[in-house]
Amino acid sequence: MARREKLTLMKQYNSIKTRYPNSLLLFRMGDFYETFGDDAKIASEILGITLTSRNHGEKSRTPLAGIPHHSLDRYLKKLLDAGVRVAICEQLEDPKLARGLVKRDVVEIITPGTITISEALDEGRKNFLLALFPVGEKLALSYIDVLCGDFYAKSILPSRLSSELMIISPAEILVPGNIDSGVLKVIKGYVKNITYVDDWKFDHQFAANTLKQFYHINSLDGFSQIPDEEIIASGVIICLLYTSPSPRDLSTSRMPSSA
Repeated sequence: MARREKLTLMKQYNSIKTRYPNSLLLFRMGDFYETFGDDAKIASEILGITLTSRNHGEKSRTPLAGIPHHSLDRYLKKLLDAGVRVAICEQLEDPKLARGLVKRDVVEIITPGTITISEALDEGRKNFLLALFPVGEKLALSYIDVLCGDFYAKSILPSRLSSELMIISPAEILVPGNIDSGVLKVIKGYVKNITYVDDWKFDHQFAANTLKQFYHINSLDGFSQIPDEEIIASGVIICLLYTSPSPRDLSTSRMPSSA
């Protein structure tokens, strides 16, 4: 590969990576997913793969580590078990037909609570993504197993949080950025993968619109038994899953039921 082509490739990589700063970017190059820079160092350490470097300029060498594309599921499990968010960047055209640099972009973001690859999950274990929303003296919880579609909602007192987290054992939890420090301390004792969501998304009208759009309904009459705060928590989950670069197949999911 000529030096100019290398620099052009890295410019493409950097422009994509800038949009996903909190995810490890798996960048498809032919038969491999490559990682560069700090991502390569992380991947090398977690996956036990060789860390090399490539010269992309006279004065710098970029760390590099790659995995075969056909082994993605196996390596994904290791990354997710380590609590790493992964952005999958694919080639969007046949390299043989491409004019110049192959078009690439992120097609999916996978987190510990959103993975749908059964081979990457522990057999028989539920893989719940949970959203928590404090309101008044209660905590609203909503949690879903994306693979099988089980979807629940409930409200609890803060004193019950530890017990609920032990029972549900979520793979990942979504919380507002302004979460109470005491509640956050309890969460950190049971859940290692915590994702902070913009506070404005914890809004009833936003959640209602999200759920109506997802379920293709005109009203939330079918949710009449679910309190407003649980509607909010449920909406946050659906928003995250349904607006990702590649929306999850949630065709098996039911409306959230009281847990």
